[in-house]
Amino acid sequence: MAIINKTGIINGGTIQAEHVTRTIDALSGVSTDTIVATGSFTGSFQGSITTTSDTTINGSLQQGLSTTTIGASSHAEGSSTIAYGQYSHAEGGETVASGSRSHSEGYKTYALGPFSHSEGLFTTAYGTGSHSEGVGTVASGSYPSSQHVEGQWNTHGDATSLLIVGNGTADGARSDAFKVRMSGSIVLPTTQSAAPTWTGTNGEMVFATVGGVHLMYLYMSGAWRSASFA
Repeated sequence: MAIINKTGIINGGTIQAEHVTRTIDALSGVSTDTIVATGSFTGSFQGSITTTSDTTINGSLQQGLSTTTIGASSHAEGSSTIAYGQYSHAEGGETVASGSRSHSEGYKTYALGPFSHSEGLFTTAYGTGSHSEGVGTVASGSYPSSQHVEGQWNTHGDATSLLIVGNGTADGARSDAFKVRMSGSIVLPTTQSAAPTWTGTNGEMVFATVGGVHLMYLYMSGAWRSASFA
């Protein structure tokens, strides 16, 4: 291990010949030697850091490949990630955290609202304090109706539901399996056009409209039971 003493080296000072020779002597011409710097450091750094004690970094931090930090005290890590917002954190691949104190992770996820969080694949969190996870989900609601969306490819534009579970198959084929509204009501947007024919699980419910009749099917004691609604 090579140790370079920083005595006499100050920020903005002039590099002296002894500083260069000190470095050469420490490295001994071997590129695999490890450098240990003692004291504090202010400025830019490129390379790897190994510490044996707590390390404090004041300001923004970029790690990985083609990462960008724009917001004050932001952190970008991984590959092609961007931390725009103040105190924001973007990690993974091609993620963007633009909201203040927002967090994006995964691949091509976007945390756009303040205090928002997006994770997974192709997810977006627009609203203040919103959270999107899964695949292709979009959280639009903002505090005081902050929204949590999970599953995949939910419909978006609904800013009044607190919880949405998406069951779509693609961006052009979005649908929802389940919603909980701010009022506390529960919404099951997806309905069947025929009675269920599969073997259910006790407590499983299915809503269907068959021949113009609105029905609710409930699987109990090994069979589907039904009730109609006027």
